[in-house]
Amino acid sequence: MGPGMGRMGGQMPTFASFDADGDGQIDKEEFESAQMQHRNMMQP
Repeated sequence: MGPGMGRMGGQMPTFASFDADGDGQIDKEEFESAQMQHRNMMQP
């Protein structure tokens, strides 16, 4: 696999895509929100 490639062959999410408020930390709500967005993008 090349750089930035995950198991599914897509790009790995960046830290910034999880850190919604840009404070340099990812809290539980930010993590769960980003996770749901990623899952929705993976569905056909």
